[in-house]
Amino acid sequence: MLRNVPKATSFAHSSKMTFQSCLTANNVFKRPSSLHVAENARGMYSGSRARSFHMSQRNNSNNSGSGVNQVFAKIPEIKEYTQNVSNKRQLPYYKQLMAFDDCLTHNSSFDISTGRIIGSSKQFWDSVKRIMPLYEELMSTGEMTERRMDEMVSLLRNGLRVHRWELTKLNKNVDKDLNTPLQQLHELLKKSLLKVSSDIVSADSSVRISARGLTNLFKAFKDMGLADEAAQVWNRGKNNEKLYELFTAESVLGSVFSLFVDNNDFDFDEIWAIYSRIKASKPSYEKIHGELQIAMVRACLLKGHTEEALKIFTEVTSNVLQEFNEKNMDPPSRLRSYMTTAHMSFIGYCQDFETSNVFFKGALKGDLPYLTPLQMNFVKRFMHNTWNNTRNFDHVTDIWLSTWKYYESHHRSNSSISSSLNDTFLDIFFTRYPNFDVESSRALKKVLADYSEIRQMDEPFFNCLLTKSMAWKNTNFFKSIMRAAEMYHFPKTNVFYRCSLKASGAVDLPSDQIFNVFYKLLDSNVEMGSRQITNADWFALRDATVRSHHINAEKIDLYFKLWKLSSLFFVSLQNLKLYVGLDMKLNRAYGRVFREIEYVDASDIHLPQLRFFSRNRAIGNYYMSQNINL
Repeated sequence: MLRNVPKATSFAHSSKMTFQSCLTANNVFKRPSSLHVAENARGMYSGSRARSFHMSQRNNSNNSGSGVNQVFAKIPEIKEYTQNVSNKRQLPYYKQLMAFDDCLTHNSSFDISTGRIIGSSKQFWDSVKRIMPLYEELMSTGEMTERRMDEMVSLLRNGLRVHRWELTKLNKNVDKDLNTPLQQLHELLKKSLLKVSSDIVSADSSVRISARGLTNLFKAFKDMGLADEAAQVWNRGKNNEKLYELFTAESVLGSVFSLFVDNNDFDFDEIWAIYSRIKASKPSYEKIHGELQIAMVRACLLKGHTEEALKIFTEVTSNVLQEFNEKNMDPPSRLRSYMTTAHMSFIGYCQDFETSNVFFKGALKGDLPYLTPLQMNFVKRFMHNTWNNTRNFDHVTDIWLSTWKYYESHHRSNSSISSSLNDTFLDIFFTRYPNFDVESSRALKKVLADYSEIRQMDEPFFNCLLTKSMAWKNTNFFKSIMRAAEMYHFPKTNVFYRCSLKASGAVDLPSDQIFNVFYKLLDSNVEMGSRQITNADWFALRDATVRSHHINAEKIDLYFKLWKLSSLFFVSLQNLKLYVGLDMKLNRAYGRVFREIEYVDASDIHLPQLRFFSRNRAIGNYYMSQNINL
């Protein structure tokens, strides 16, 4: 029977391991002996978990019919049963194997030039959901070949990329406490990838994967931000004699290096020594793998070794192009992709503005022999690096406006890009202008004018402006933003009203105006189909009232009146208890109000939207157990 959710092996309880501690030249090139492998595999985990692992090994040695040995004893039995079967259709797991391979055929590729998927999104997600239960059933058959494992990892990693693309199509951020289908898919992908990585490094694993598949797996860890888990997996695999060659392959090292470069958790001299040793070991005609070259470009740029990075960039681009030109051939797409990534790396990682700007302008023109689609994560890095290294706000503004012109001309603008790019720019703007005065006001007016010439004012821009301008703590400015938002007539989601509530906590806004914003927030929730009050909703209200910088009795009264009317519609009892705990830390006296909440007079508050919301039965039962009647 197929299971719906894969078993996920978590590395959360493992001892913390930094890349800097495990990725040294001596460590990478130290080949483990068989005894060394066994000890490292057992010593992977520290504390009680490690002791438990040792105990299980001793128990297994005394009882070969139980535990791990019993599980893996099935593998030769099945292989022995099937090895003489000439017709695959006669295999007992034939249907599962065909279903697994069918899932692989629906893998969707990703167009780097447009940032969109190629293929059917529905079939793709159906395959992602089906493949892990099939994988678990087939693990003991010996059918999990390198090809199948490589393709499965590719399917799962593409799932992360498609998931990001699906998010960009939304006109608002996902409410994390609502457990939406997109969030469920992301959690499924995360558990699946952790499960696969655990199986690969398992001492008795029957699954096999190539360097290409493993490289993709570590890239998936990077996509998910699981740097610590990646360090654990890499160190465990490298210390396994059977896996040493695989885990120290150039492409794998490149993907691992990229992880610790992004976390700035590395010693440059150490990884340069590793790279130099690999390069010196090769004959002149043999190239270093592109993944490793890209990682070294980024490491060099991050640490200010721009000349070394440029030399590697030449090897990745000019040298390859010349070689294929001499053969009257076009470089394959894989090599062109490395050229694109190397180019983008100079935009996002280079610490020298003039050099980064040359690559940025080149990407804007798009006249190079490889694609240069401007990617958001590199542009944001470029903006931060420019400000941190030059303190020239005009440079930052030029990058911001040029990027917007590029996205508009290429029809790639959307709410997700607006939110991300404008958040970065306004973060720097309010660092440059930390106080509200004539100069800052004039600068902001110019920013608004320049932006509106390129594209229409949208909600994400105002959301960012509301939250970032809290630093000014100016009531009149807050009110002017709200008036401007009404003037531009752009569609407003519940995110806009949450940002408005949050920002109102930094200024002296009357409680009746706070209530009006909360009222519109509930209206928006109803319009968008929300049926419960989320963490994001209530935290915004808390910021406007009990956590306000200008707290007063009216705001406290409003908060508890709204609590009385709204708390039955919270997402969960856990959320309710979280709010009570946080509020009690603000003021212990609130505890009495919570205990006597049914006696709070909320007769002057009218929230007709609540009739569209769903009552939380667990919260109702909790109130009954506390003899509170709402």
